[in-house]
Amino acid sequence: MQRFAADDIKYAYSAQHAFVGTVEPGETFAVECVEGWSNFFRKPEDLTPETYHAAEAVKWAMVGPIEVAGAEPGGAVAITVHDVEVTTPGVCVYGPYDD
Repeated sequence: MQRFAADDIKYAYSAQHAFVGTVEPGETFAVECVEGWSNFFRKPEDLTPETYHAAEAVKWAMVGPIEVAGAEPGGAVAITVHDVEVTTPGVCVYGPYDD
């Protein structure tokens, strides 16, 4: 089974990004992910105004894009998530989400 490692993180969706790999239709594969704040907040004391603002620049990290063989631009693909394994502490942000 192919595994796409979290060693080529992107911080924005872009058609300009090169594919990190290709999967065949129906193929099962694994993707390592980075939690939404790029692991800035590992323990409660990590959440300071300074680290929060630094983390804002790198939130929503993702691995990809992953090409699906035979998929055409403008088309659609369906995926099934079989499992999610959480390996880092969680972070919950609430409130008006402003400075």
